[in-house]
Amino acid sequence: MRTGLMLLVGFIGAAFAQAPVGVQALGAAACRAELIGFDAANGFLLRRDGKDLFVPFETTVALTADPIAALIKPSGIRVTLLDGTTLHGVPGAADRDGFPLETQGAGVLPLLLDCIERIDFAEAELPAASADDDVLCFRRSSSVDALSGEVLAFGRDGVRFRSAAGERTWNAQRDGVVGLKLRTQAAVQTAAAPSAVVTLKDGSRLSGTLTGPGLRLRLCGGATAMLDLARVAVIEPRSAQFMRLSDAAPSAVLHRPLLDGTQLPAFACDRGLAPGSPLQTGSTQWRRGIVLRAYSEASWDIQDRGWRRFSAHVGADAAQLRAGVRATVRVQVCADSIVLWRSDELVAGENAVALDVAIPRGAKALRVIVEHATSRATGACAVIADALLHSP
Repeated sequence: MRTGLMLLVGFIGAAFAQAPVGVQALGAAACRAELIGFDAANGFLLRRDGKDLFVPFETTVALTADPIAALIKPSGIRVTLLDGTTLHGVPGAADRDGFPLETQGAGVLPLLLDCIERIDFAEAELPAASADDDVLCFRRSSSVDALSGEVLAFGRDGVRFRSAAGERTWNAQRDGVVGLKLRTQAAVQTAAAPSAVVTLKDGSRLSGTLTGPGLRLRLCGGATAMLDLARVAVIEPRSAQFMRLSDAAPSAVLHRPLLDGTQLPAFACDRGLAPGSPLQTGSTQWRRGIVLRAYSEASWDIQDRGWRRFSAHVGADAAQLRAGVRATVRVQVCADSIVLWRSDELVAGENAVALDVAIPRGAKALRVIVEHATSRATGACAVIADALLHSP
């Protein structure tokens, strides 16, 4: 198994303008380097301290833009594809089957209506998808109304929509359209597993297959994104050698509030419990991981999945410290009923501790348990950051 950063002994691929990145790879310490090339058959070409190296695609956990703080304000609409890809951009003129979307960082993408789950013009709750009809949502005073029918065309001029009331063009500003929910398309729902997820600095999140020349991403429906490295925030390849815990839906989350009758969020992925809040321990903000409120237990089905190790950084959520509370928790990681790792008391404001444990063969579930420590009724939470399941 290839791991870590390797001296370049032969690399056939596309080179491009140097882009500083943070590198996270299996079997190597995190470091900074310059991304200077990519070959889908080998991996990423890097330059560090004057030496050319490559990190194999299957062992690359993430390449993060440096600095990542130079984010871009989203523009236009948000389009969600059937595979979960989300794109921000400005639509062009409608054609027979779809429309082009001009993005900030992925070029102009020809999108097919049959590959789109929803289109958002504004933040609003949209109804569940229908197997039979498209749904157009528009605002009437303080409420959002829904109209069932069929999207005939979509583009910069608006939505051509046919309903029981007739056929007309709806405009987002004039008619208060907030979103479209397109009927389910069973024929294209089961897209192949993506080879990478790329997050742009405007918040767009693209799933697809990395290809060349240069650095391109082939999306659901066949559109190819021409990635602008200056506008890429993170590249996260998918590999059979590891999986992020926050990419796997838990089979169960059990929460027992300290006070009866309280209804507080107990679990979140890749952010703090409050929407828009960071995932943070001590002074470190993490991009990926989970947060669990004490007392809670989350479990993931790992039976017959081939995972043999679990690694993460674990600490008390810094949100309580920002609120003036020095909250404390204790965390256990278990395989079924076997305790693999148990923390000491974890204190908000202190740095996370690393764990790396073997998973016994035949284990059916990975369980993470968060308990109150000495602070008790403080809303204490634990952050399990950069949590990875590893194959042998």
